[in-house]
Amino acid sequence: MSNEIIRVKSSLMYEDISDLAFRIFCILSQSSRDNLDYSSQREIAYELKKSRTTVIKAIKELEEKGYIIKEHRVLRSGERTTNCYYVSDKYAV
Repeated sequence: MSNEIIRVKSSLMYEDISDLAFRIFCILSQSSRDNLDYSSQREIAYELKKSRTTVIKAIKELEEKGYIIKEHRVLRSGERTTNCYYVSDKYAV
């Protein structure tokens, strides 16, 4: 993981989410353009040294609490590809 400074709204620091969910939110926020990110769950898991299953649970937590919106993407061939993650306007910087 790079040593870049990541900007998030200060109110997020006091929200009721797990540390891992917060870290994933930071990754999605950092790499997003127009509050949009295509990071794969495997890439996130690798970066955070966590299992993909653990990352999926934390992403679900972020979805359920309204921090992100996850959209499944499908290629024209019908094959699934990485999800698209939108950072909620409420938490976008």
